[in-house]
Amino acid sequence: MDRFVREFRVAGKRRRGRGYPAEMRQRAAEYARKRAKAGDGVAEVSAELGVSEQTLRNWLAKAGPAFLRVTVDESVGSARAVATGSLVLVAPSGYRLEGLDLDGAADLLRVLR
Repeated sequence: MDRFVREFRVAGKRRRGRGYPAEMRQRAAEYARKRAKAGDGVAEVSAELGVSEQTLRNWLAKAGPAFLRVTVDESVGSARAVATGSLVLVAPSGYRLEGLDLDGAADLLRVLR
C-alpha cells in the first residue's frame, strides 16, 4: 500500500466525521490524478482511500482542472489539416486518432476532460 494511502487512512480514523483538512483533500486529488494517468478509476482510488466516489469527485473538481502538456506539430500544415479534416490527436498515453475534423476533435476533447 502506498505511503500516502496509509497516512490518509490514519488521518481519517482520527478525524471521524469532522472532514479532512484542505491539504489532505488536495493531496488526495493529486494522488487520484496520478492513479488516473496509470489507468485507475475514481471508484478504485476512492475505495483505497476509504472515501465515497462522490467525495473524491468533489475534491477533484475543487482542485481545479488537470492540465496536460500538448505538443503542436506544425510540420503537417495545420490550416490545411483543419480544412481537409485530417487532424491527428495523440493522447499522452500513446493513443493516436487520425482523420478528425475540427468539430470532431473539439467534441472528443470535451468528452475526455
